[in-house]
Amino acid sequence: EHSTDRLKQTTEILKGIKLLKLYSWEDIFCDSVEQTRGKELTSLRTFAFHTSMSIFMNAAIPIAAVLATFGVHHFLTNSIPSPSEAFAALALFHSLVTPLFLLSTVVRFAVKALIR
Repeated sequence: EHSTDRLKQTTEILKGIKLLKLYSWEDIFCDSVEQTRGKELTSLRTFAFHTSMSIFMNAAIPIAAVLATFGVHHFLTNSIPSPSEAFAALALFHSLVTPLFLLSTVVRFAVKALIR
């Protein structure tokens, strides 16, 4: 949206360049375009931040889920899981990686839709 506004202003300036030069309005229009560009950059930074957080969450959620599960198991039973329990749990979490990945992708697309 901000990119479109900036392009419209730039096109307007280019079409009326003779008037701008004749009446010395360059500074006024330049400030207007720079202000619109600032809004556009803020929007792009927000999008980049949310995208990077989404990618980080995509990598961190499966690891955090495994660590939390083993931590809760140790806290509740006060013992270390046996190798068979640990490998079974890891196999289960490995099968959950794809749904967790899709969750982060959905969040990323939702943020992208809100920004545009």
